Amino acid sequence: MSLTPKQFNMLALKTDFLEVRDRLAMIDGRISKIIDSLDGLVSRTYNVECNFAANQSAHDRFEGRL
Repeated sequence: MSLTPKQFNMLALKTDFLEVRDRLAMIDGRISKIIDSLDGLVSRTYNVECNFAANQSAHDRFEGRL
């Protein structure tokens, strides 16, 4: 069974696959940067929450002494 010209033009070439691979690699790099940024934000938020809890407990101890 032979291909029609329209079907032949729709076939993917090796260069098409290479372009897709390069685009996926670029997207992967960007996603890695986004995830690293989110990790930093989560870490900072966790530290702020820990500091808030420590300050609150210190405040409660101080009020208990009065």
